[in-house]
Amino acid sequence: SDAMLKAFRFPRIWLGAWVLGLVASVVICLVPLPRLAASMDHLDKLEHALGYALLAGWAAMLFATLRGLMFAAVGLIAWGIGIEGLQALVPWRSASLADVVANGVGVAVGSMVFATRGANALQWLDAWLSPRA
Repeated sequence: SDAMLKAFRFPRIWLGAWVLGLVASVVICLVPLPRLAASMDHLDKLEHALGYALLAGWAAMLFATLRGLMFAAVGLIAWGIGIEGLQALVPWRSASLADVVANGVGVAVGSMVFATRGANALQWLDAWLSPRA
């Protein structure tokens, strides 16, 4: 509900962008990808961590309370586990516990935005995009 969100002039836009990021994470993780060189094998763990840090950081800027953020963080971890489960069902991908761990690290790092000035970045952008006369 909007009550869980920080005060925005356009809350549905910012929440919708976050949901779009969630949908994009499913698509990116389930489409067939070309095989990378052996030297790049662990690069995907960094990609997982960065992707989930971005999603959690967005949530830290979106939700008004620490409780809301924690709900989102637990949801993101469950989301990542669910995607890994789906990857186990498609022949061109494989499930990985290491990916789940990387996702969790990303969620933890991104959630830290809540305790910084960066937590207000979306509100600043929202206000900048909608100056009041």
